[in-house]
Order: sequence, then structure tokens, then C-alpha cells
Amino acid sequence: MVRTGLARYVWWFAARLGLCLAGIDDVELSRLRVRRLRVMMPLVAMALVLTVLGAGLSVKPSAYVQAVSGQLLTKMQTWCYIVALAASALAIWILLYVRAMAARAVSDRDVDPLARRATLRNLIRSRQGGLPVRVRWDDGLWMWITGSNEVLAPIERHVVTSSHKGVYRLTVALVYHPRSRVIKEIAGLKVEVLEPVWSSIELPAPIPLRYQEWSAIEIDLLALPGR
Repeated sequence: MVRTGLARYVWWFAARLGLCLAGIDDVELSRLRVRRLRVMMPLVAMALVLTVLGAGLSVKPSAYVQAVSGQLLTKMQTWCYIVALAASALAIWILLYVRAMAARAVSDRDVDPLARRATLRNLIRSRQGGLPVRVRWDDGLWMWITGSNEVLAPIERHVVTSSHKGVYRLTVALVYHPRSRVIKEIAGLKVEVLEPVWSSIELPAPIPLRYQEWSAIEIDLLALPGR
């Protein structure tokens, strides 16, 4: 549960970049590969520019420049290399991630999809590609899976129409591909409205302030000598 909760930020980032699978067909895999190139090219260009800039800053300046801004140039060179390394690492991660997801999607074509019942916990919307969904299976296992807008349309519709009802639980019967973890279809859906616990508890009415003050005065009078 904790691991899948922390992975939410990674899935949110991948969904914003359009790198989540919506299916396992050739059209979706082609879209994913094209999207990978569009995301990687700016990162690679940034890494190259910053590397060249950092190398240029390593050239020994004149004595006056070295005395005035020597430490500033050193810090700029360090940050150029750090940002270039981060951009390169992100580009490599995207390359390996898309390659692995495409291989899993192709291998899922020879494997029968699985049908399981789960409780929906989180849904991350995306403009293109698949939509990540966090589910909890009946055996207690938490997992992130993805699906297309068409397949997840019933879930999105219930999320929008049931948001005014307060707390609710959405149970779905999913048919998904096990290796790529892509939803093929939604076989069933059940919405349960959960009332808050405190709404069913009837608290006693508060005692009026006047009655409390009067009761205290009466007790003091009864405690006087001769009473």
C-alpha cells in the first residue's frame, strides 16, 4: 500500500507525458514510440547544451575575471553538469521504460487476459495515452494498471456523478492483460455510498448556560450555614 502510494507521483508524471499504455495493439505501440521521441529529444538537447556550456566555463579566464567571479563560474559549471546529468538520466529512463512496456504489450498478445474484482482507489486523468488507475484486489494486493479513455469511461462517469454524494466505494470487475497491466474491458461495476460514521450518532442536546449558572447558585445557597 505504501509503495503504490508513493508510486502515484511517478504515474502522474508518466501520464502527463503521455507515456502510459492504453492498449496492446500496434497503433498504440506506435503512438507510444513517437511520444517517447518527442519527450526525449528536448532532454537530450538540453543535456548536450549544458555539457558544452560547462566545458566552456572550464576554460581558464583572465586574472581579473578569475579574481572577481571565480567562485561563481565554478558553481555555474557544477550546476550545468548536474542538470545535464539529470536530463540524461531521465531520457535514459524513458527509453528503457517505453522499451519494456512495448515488449510486455507484445508478449501479452499470446497470453489470455485475467478477470478479477477490485476496489478503485485512485484515477489519474491524462490528455493522451492511458489513464493510470490504482486498485485493490480482493486478496489485499495493491496495483497500478492503465486503460484507455473509452474503457474507463464508465468509471469516470460515476466518479463525476457520484462526487456530490460524499464518501463512496467503487467496485469493478476488470479484465486486464497481466504483463503490461493494461485493462481490456470492465465486466461489471458497483457503486456503494458510504455514510460517515459520525452522521449516525445522535448527540444529546447541550444544557443551556442559564440553567447551569442557576444550578451553581442554588448549590452555593444550600451549602450556607443555617440552611
